[in-house]
Amino acid sequence: MSSYHKLFQTFSKRHHRRTLLPPRLSFDDLEFYIDLWSEERLLLSEVVPGSVLRTGIKSPPPGICDMLRIHLEGPDYKMTMPVEPRFTIPLSQTVVVSVLVGRKDTNKIACIVSKSLFDYVDASSFRALAFDYLDFSPVYPFVSGIRAWVSLLFMEYGNDRVIDVFGIELDFCDAASSEDEVLWLLDMLDWK
Repeated sequence: MSSYHKLFQTFSKRHHRRTLLPPRLSFDDLEFYIDLWSEERLLLSEVVPGSVLRTGIKSPPPGICDMLRIHLEGPDYKMTMPVEPRFTIPLSQTVVVSVLVGRKDTNKIACIVSKSLFDYVDASSFRALAFDYLDFSPVYPFVSGIRAWVSLLFMEYGNDRVIDVFGIELDFCDAASSEDEVLWLLDMLDWK
């Protein structure tokens, strides 16, 4: 009976989170292709170096709500970029986003988000959110259901119901909460 007890104790102990090996990718090797459009009108089309998303928004603009400021300055890992020049969108319009990522080391591209709608607006934190499920390489057949989230970060709006977009956030909060985890996740995508 004691051997079963030992066996139970061995497998029922909580395992500590394992340390990841260093990622094979670096943000210096990546470029993100971000396209936003609204009702057939292109709002933004940019090639963003990985280092820009890694660095993020250094100082949020004055006039953003406290909840969004706390989110941006919080300890959670996030990839953000300022939008220059800023643009405005009526809340009544449909906005779509696509995000591709390119590897400079292999000249391959993978899709992160494909034609996803910003169908949820979090009015309390002044973010519009869109998501898509990541498409992983066939080498990882048991990995699925992990979402990529894209957020439009906007200023407080008045009665005119128009949002003033100052930044974009990309995150993989379902599965990755550190830079190394994000890089491993990106490395597992279906690169073509």
